[in-house]
Amino acid sequence: MRVLKIYFPVTAIIFFMMPFSVLNAQDVFEGTINNYEKPSSKILTGMMMPFEIGTVDQNGTFSIPLDEDFLNVLEESIEKENQNSNGWSTSMLTTGRMFSCSDGDVEVTNTELPIANLSTNGSYMIGNPEEEVDHGYFMATSSSEFTEAVKSFGQSDAVPGYYIDWYYFEEPFSVSGSCEVKTYAMNQEDLYMQTTTYNLDFKEGWNLVKFEISDIYEDPDGTNPPMEMSYSTINDIPAEVVYYFFE
Repeated sequence: MRVLKIYFPVTAIIFFMMPFSVLNAQDVFEGTINNYEKPSSKILTGMMMPFEIGTVDQNGTFSIPLDEDFLNVLEESIEKENQNSNGWSTSMLTTGRMFSCSDGDVEVTNTELPIANLSTNGSYMIGNPEEEVDHGYFMATSSSEFTEAVKSFGQSDAVPGYYIDWYYFEEPFSVSGSCEVKTYAMNQEDLYMQTTTYNLDFKEGWNLVKFEISDIYEDPDGTNPPMEMSYSTINDIPAEVVYYFFE
């Protein structure tokens, strides 16, 4: 799926918890993972050098502080990761690269800001790096069926639904419009239009974003891919959101 591939290269969306004496609703992402049956553990992000961003207890109750100073920590983490690499380096994805579109009409008011989102492709790692324990992941989605489809990365039929994620920016900006991509079906002959619509109005600080798949292309020769997708900023976590764990 083209949209997901855009941010696979980001290998260092990493930050850790900072101390807070008082937390309110806008300072913490929290909830309960209904199907969690693992011990109390840490919530991590990043790929090569995962860092702690929160905790989850044995009952599935999780808490991830939304740190207002995490960009400085993120830059330090990227620098350390590059120092420990073997000849390769990583950098943060920018708004211009993430929201680029060769076919369509997408307006981005600031193309130079770094993309910093809380999850990795919508999922949150659960484990303990010191003990080299990896329990699995969880997502905040519209249904368990949607979660199973997304985590297959195109190996199973797409399912209508959405996941939510948190993004942090030091400056406000917006993204609007639609990007259309002509895509071949499995038979390499039939064509369909894969469309991504953007309705993003980012403020300075933390922003809640919903990525939604609303329509599916029925491919008779392979798995059914998403055909209509959208990104939008929302004010609150939808009441029907499911926190779903998978290994």
